[in-house]
Amino acid sequence: EPQSSGIGGGGFLLYYDKKNEHIEVYDGREVAPKKAQQDLFLRADGNPLNHSEAILGGKSVGVPGLLAMLNLAHKDHSTFSLKELFQPAIDLAKNGFPVSSRLSEQITNDKLLRKTETSKRFFYDKDNSAKKTGEIIYNKNFSETLEYISVEGVESFYHGKIAKKIIQKIHRSKINPGEMELSDLKNYKAKKRNVICKQYRIVWKVCGMPPPSSGGIAILQALGILENFNMHNYKGQTDKIIHLLSETLRLIFEDRNKYIGDPDFVKVPMENLLNPFYLKERSQLIKLDQKMEKTFPMSFEDSQDISFSEMASNEKDSTSHISIIDQEGNAVAFTSSIESAFGSRLMVEGFLLNNQLTDFSFIPNKNGIKVANKVEPNKRPMSSMSPTLVFKNNSLFLILGSPGGQNIISYVLKTLIYIIDFDMKIVKAIDAPNFAIRNQEMFIEENRLDDLTIRRLEDLGHDIVYKKMKSGLNVIKIKNGKIYGEADSRRQGLALGK
Repeated sequence: EPQSSGIGGGGFLLYYDKKNEHIEVYDGREVAPKKAQQDLFLRADGNPLNHSEAILGGKSVGVPGLLAMLNLAHKDHSTFSLKELFQPAIDLAKNGFPVSSRLSEQITNDKLLRKTETSKRFFYDKDNSAKKTGEIIYNKNFSETLEYISVEGVESFYHGKIAKKIIQKIHRSKINPGEMELSDLKNYKAKKRNVICKQYRIVWKVCGMPPPSSGGIAILQALGILENFNMHNYKGQTDKIIHLLSETLRLIFEDRNKYIGDPDFVKVPMENLLNPFYLKERSQLIKLDQKMEKTFPMSFEDSQDISFSEMASNEKDSTSHISIIDQEGNAVAFTSSIESAFGSRLMVEGFLLNNQLTDFSFIPNKNGIKVANKVEPNKRPMSSMSPTLVFKNNSLFLILGSPGGQNIISYVLKTLIYIIDFDMKIVKAIDAPNFAIRNQEMFIEENRLDDLTIRRLEDLGHDIVYKKMKSGLNVIKIKNGKIYGEADSRRQGLALGK
């Protein structure tokens, strides 16, 4: 998925150490360059740019964090050399790989990719037609880049000739040139953070990524709300399940859009947001017979003065997720992204540069009060990536995550509820119809629900918008000493073991 993730982007990783029963959290989120200011995506008149305008070119590129994060995890846990780990990717880039139907479709439908010359040459044939399904793509530049890094070390990406070419590409972008400098790359540091976990229905413990990702805290909040409902009462009743989960999502997104940002810049009221009494109080706002008329974020006495952002994030759905378990029971949940499909559309040394800075709120303040996720120098933008680990009676039970932008949260939550509360097989939980909320609208995966279910949801007051909603869930389940793996057919995923 070169269009969805890569070394020009960032990611989050949860590592479970089986021997020590310990989870380590790695933050490789991109950061804003030191020259980035809160008006980065504002026009001269103070109005925000359209997202399609903002993503293209050097201005949207955050300092890539993926390699620094993987290098940090590698130093902590790997038994292989960089050369050994890089070699399969080097060979694949050198020997070529067939274009998937999804990649071909995205190249065909992308309206911006032809506007940058290097990307145009790589993804389109000489007659200007998109690379076709099954056609072999060779990426000699990328194989040489990976070969260089595998020999010189990951530091060479941030200090050497690759760094210089990244900066040149950003500065010389004909559209929206950026102001990232070599010092931004040299000063980048991946971070280790504290995992956030919450008990669910006594026997389960769900663990996720803390801020700057909103995914972990949102999913834990949702479970804390849903714990106040007897989900078994709704087994097989798709309309009621979707209604209950979507109303829960509406509540947690209110808190998300107000409070979540880079914890190195804003005080995120984690204890308040995950307090069981608070979540029970929020659950009482949900009506089983009708959609809530209006939802608001809660205000906490000890929280700093932060404004709700109606434009909290513009995340797109081009991301990749991998779930892994080894023979010793160590596990990884790893989500990576360059944000939009093809990122900023800028390609350098065989890889695409991200457009992750568009995950910041374009509007820095409201009524004079700052937005938590506003652009600031050296700040990480909020994300919805949700690598997740689930334990049953203290034993690892699930490893999961998904691409999907803001919808990642609903994809992962849906899958958790179907597996945990309804004891559904993982393939059926993944394949269950996707849904999400965005403001007052309910997004429903097109061609997946029958007319009766749709009518019941509409009778509850939901405004339904049909979307493709191509999640890419990858789930591993460990039960009775056996390992089960399933990948989402919507994204041509694959489960492998040896």
